[in-house]
Amino acid sequence: MRIAGDEVAVVYDWDSVFLDRETFFVATAAAHFPVTWELPVPETPAPADMAAFVRVYEAERGRKFTDGELAELAAGATYARAYKARCEHALDGTRERWEGSSRQALDALGPYTVATLRA
Repeated sequence: MRIAGDEVAVVYDWDSVFLDRETFFVATAAAHFPVTWELPVPETPAPADMAAFVRVYEAERGRKFTDGELAELAAGATYARAYKARCEHALDGTRERWEGSSRQALDALGPYTVATLRA
């Protein structure tokens, strides 16, 4: 989507527009926020970067997430990483593009946790 001011100006992918819990959307955004195919940036944020994303979001929302909400965020971010890892594996079963991948991040770090997001 493209935002103009405080409103949605354009929706590019209507089949991806839906309502869900705030924690689901924040988790997905935190797990993918650096991704762009226009700049050479990592596609998988470091846990500290995800935690910083969550802190900035909390500041804008005006209150911190509860431990239960952070657990939902951690689960959602882990799901997002695992889904992307599955897609990577389907396209790269020989691990030629392992470095910087979601597969590598999950292998090295395991699932995200409340502690990961509080860091």
